Amino acid sequence: MGVGFLYVEGHYAPLGWSLLKRREPEIVADVPFRAEPGAPVPVVCIVKDAHFHPVRLDQVSIRVWYPSDRVRELRFRIDEEVSQPLWCKVFRFDPEERGDMEVEVLFYGSRKGRPLLVRNDNLRTASHRPFRVLASPYPLPEVEDWYYGDAHFHSSYTWDQAEFGAPLRAAVEAARAIGLSWFAATDHSYDLDDREGSYLQNDPGLPKWRNFLKEVEDIDFPVLAGEEVSCGSTRGHNLHLLAFGIREFVEGKGDSGERWLRTRPDLSLREALDRVLAQGGVAYAAHPLFRFPFPQRVLLGRGSWTWEDLRAEGLSGLQFWNGRRGGDFEEGKGVWVRLLLEGRRVYALGGNDAHGDFNRFRGLSIPLLKVKELPFYTFGRVRTAAYCPDGPSPEAILEALKEGRTVVTDGPMVLVRAEGARWDAEAVSTEEFGKVVELRVYFGDLGKRKESVLWRGGRGMRTWARGSIPPGPGYLRAETETEGGALGLTNPVWLEHG
Repeated sequence: MGVGFLYVEGHYAPLGWSLLKRREPEIVADVPFRAEPGAPVPVVCIVKDAHFHPVRLDQVSIRVWYPSDRVRELRFRIDEEVSQPLWCKVFRFDPEERGDMEVEVLFYGSRKGRPLLVRNDNLRTASHRPFRVLASPYPLPEVEDWYYGDAHFHSSYTWDQAEFGAPLRAAVEAARAIGLSWFAATDHSYDLDDREGSYLQNDPGLPKWRNFLKEVEDIDFPVLAGEEVSCGSTRGHNLHLLAFGIREFVEGKGDSGERWLRTRPDLSLREALDRVLAQGGVAYAAHPLFRFPFPQRVLLGRGSWTWEDLRAEGLSGLQFWNGRRGGDFEEGKGVWVRLLLEGRRVYALGGNDAHGDFNRFRGLSIPLLKVKELPFYTFGRVRTAAYCPDGPSPEAILEALKEGRTVVTDGPMVLVRAEGARWDAEAVSTEEFGKVVELRVYFGDLGKRKESVLWRGGRGMRTWARGSIPPGPGYLRAETETEGGALGLTNPVWLEHG
């Protein structure tokens, strides 16, 4: 419930009625929005709440429309009685052509002796339309020792009265297909303290948190364990704080909706930060300038970060790029630059706040009434590249996030370096995102508290620039844009010489 309500929970009806409620489990298919060259495309099939509404699944059929208009259908037998809270299987196919495909997933089965047919999902008011998938001929732009990831993702451990996420192992398959080398699992603090089988009751023994940590450890893929902690701003409303690399749970359920109209935060931002830092964790402000919809502000006590909140000691940075570049991105970037010009070593972070949502956002537009679908807030679409010269272990990724050795992008890769009195910058793109149309290098003058453009230009799939570093303490950072409208931005390189 970071920026909306995702992977819709369709059975919650607090007043005994919901237009979305039906006497079936939620049945949802999902497919990554892109696949690297040579990567199989995973098709994730999820059935939720079948312990309330058991179903029989006989078969899943996957239809693929290729760029040449050729259609291929693949059938996978299941033959299972599904009656557990969460059932998930992943099927795979190898693309036979490169380019834009459409994928449709059909579930065949029965419920209470009646035939059941679901096309892509059974969410009421949803479009059920096919998934658009790019089988890319090109890998994501490559630079040695830099590894792409998604720094804000919700797994199936986020499970409450409005939303649920995808199982971690399904996310790993999607990550590999997309071209990610890691991701951070940042499930809601108010879900991780729940009693097993109930999203309205808490368990002080924290079985979900313990199971979450164990599953992360057991997965053969770099997953950074964390939380999206609900905590209190200086104005008393609920903020979201991304906590990475922690082992001890940090409580926070002020905006959980478990205690209607009781929205007082459990911890202040200062208290939450202290608990994260005390265990060697790293903390970032989650979507700090996002303006929550009016019902969430009133009923859940949510709000945006204030200037005072963003200047809190111990905060490593701002995840102001959250799935899309809207007004909150522009405002967040401006606030970040202001903080840099104060000399604060805070870093930009990118993620998508996806709850599953490997292909498109499917969430509540109006609680209990309507589902909306959007082409953003999808897993891996906005990426954080971490510098890990010894490989992307969770420890190396955590250190990169702590020190700001990261780049944020939805397409091109961009780097800026300083050595002695000289700087150099590099931007790399591919045909998928289009040629670089501009590389910009900025100098932040801490004395004047002003940024200036040192260099602007360059064009092509790969472009370089170099120059002299101006006198005075400050920092360098770089941005690049492509013909396709994709953007990449570096974090600051701090300069100490005078």
